[in-house]
Amino acid sequence: MKNRILIFPVLLVIALLITYMVYIDNLPPRTPQKVARIISGLSIPRDAEILEFKDEWNNFNGDGFSFIVLQLDNESFKEVYQESKSLQFDHLPLSDSIHGPLKDFSNKNKVGLYKVEIDNRKSMSFSGTLLSEKNNTIAVYIEIN
Repeated sequence: MKNRILIFPVLLVIALLITYMVYIDNLPPRTPQKVARIISGLSIPRDAEILEFKDEWNNFNGDGFSFIVLQLDNESFKEVYQESKSLQFDHLPLSDSIHGPLKDFSNKNKVGLYKVEIDNRKSMSFSGTLLSEKNNTIAVYIEIN
C-alpha cells in the first residue's frame, strides 16, 4: 500500500519533467532564441548571441512582426547549416516578391541559404529564415497582417 502511494507522485513528477523538456521552447520566458527556434524549425543553440531583436505586435488584432538576427560560433553554425540543407533550404538570392527586413538582410549577405513560408498571399503574411555564410548569422522573420 505504501509503495502505491509513493509510486504515483514519482510517476507524476517524471511525467511533468518529460513534458517540460519536450515543450521548453513554448514555455516562459519568451526569448529571441526560443522564438527563432520555433519559427525556423532549426536547432539554434541557447547561447546564440543576439545581434538584433525587433518585436512589434498590435494588441488589438494581432498584426505585427518579429525580426531576429543571431550570431553563432563556427561549430554551431556548421551544424545548423547542415540541418538547413537537410530541410531543403534554398540558396540565396531571395525572391523579388519578399520584402522587409529579411530582403534587406539578404542584400547585405549574398551567400547562404533561406526558406520562406507564405501563410497568406493576399495579406503577405509569411515567415522566413536566412543563414548567412559570410558572418555565421541567422536572420528569422515573421510577419502577420
